[in-house]
Amino acid sequence: MEAKAQARYIRITPMKARRVVDHVRGMRAVEAVDVLRYAPQAAAEPVRKLLESAMANARQKADAAGERFDIDALHIVESYVNEGPTMK
Repeated sequence: MEAKAQARYIRITPMKARRVVDHVRGMRAVEAVDVLRYAPQAAAEPVRKLLESAMANARQKADAAGERFDIDALHIVESYVNEGPTMK
């Protein structure tokens, strides 16, 4: 099962957010949420909320398809940070 979540217009620099995202890429989703909950970086909170949203999307998608959902089987396969509009 594949799920996706997207956060837009987060007011944090991409370099700082990439550092946090690179740290959790490839982890199990539950483990990554625990790491992000206690990470000292400011970007950890929006990334954690985004990950929890993706986990909820996976649960909804599995329920809609009538499949069995195992939260421990979720892994972060792909995650990236792109630059948004610059404030004037």
